[in-house]
Amino acid sequence: MGVFELNVPPGSHVPPPHSHTLKEECVYVLEVILRYSVDGVVRDLAPGEWMFTPRRSVHHFSNRTVTRPAH
Repeated sequence: MGVFELNVPPGSHVPPPHSHTLKEECVYVLEVILRYSVDGVVRDLAPGEWMFTPRRSVHHFSNRTVTRPAH
């Protein structure tokens, strides 16, 4: 099992849709709202929520958090 932290800036749409032949993947959200899609099932994940990606499933994500300009 590998674990890593990935910072996804607001408005980002990365990575492009992809899959992994040999690996399963779980995403756990620490901050922001992350839109996560697995084989066409789309969820907006809030902090503390997670989603599972089976092997060979096409998945991608984006940061749906809206930043507000400072006054």
